[in-house]
Amino acid sequence: MTPKPGVNLKVEEIERYCRENITEKAAIPKKVSIVDPMPLTAVGKIFKPALRYDAIRDVCLSELEGLCDLVESIDVDVREDKVHGTIAYVAARPAAGADHAELRERIEAVLGHYTVRYEVVIAGAK
Repeated sequence: MTPKPGVNLKVEEIERYCRENITEKAAIPKKVSIVDPMPLTAVGKIFKPALRYDAIRDVCLSELEGLCDLVESIDVDVREDKVHGTIAYVAARPAAGADHAELRERIEAVLGHYTVRYEVVIAGAK
C-alpha cells in the first residue's frame, strides 16, 4: 500500500495497526518493510519478482550474520536465472586468517536448507 502524500508512516505503527486490526492470526504480517520507491513494470504494475529478490537477499544476510567471526564482509545479489528461476550470488570476503574452506562450508550449511539456488564466491579463494 502507498501512503497519501505528506503522510510519514513508521514500521512500528504499521505493525501495531496490523496486530490490532487483523483478526486472523495467520494473516498478520511477520515482517513489515518500507519499500521506496516501489519497483514497477513499464505499465505501472508492481514488479513482484524484485520484491521477492529483496526478501531473499534480506533473509540470506540475516541468516549469515552469525558468520561475523569468519568474514570481513558479505554481500548477496539475487537475480533471475534462466535455468533455476532465481539464484542468489553470495560474495564473501574472509576475515584475516579465516579458513576459506570452513567459510564455504558454514555458508552452505546456513543456506542449504532453503530452496533458492545459490552460488558462493570467496574472495581470494583458489
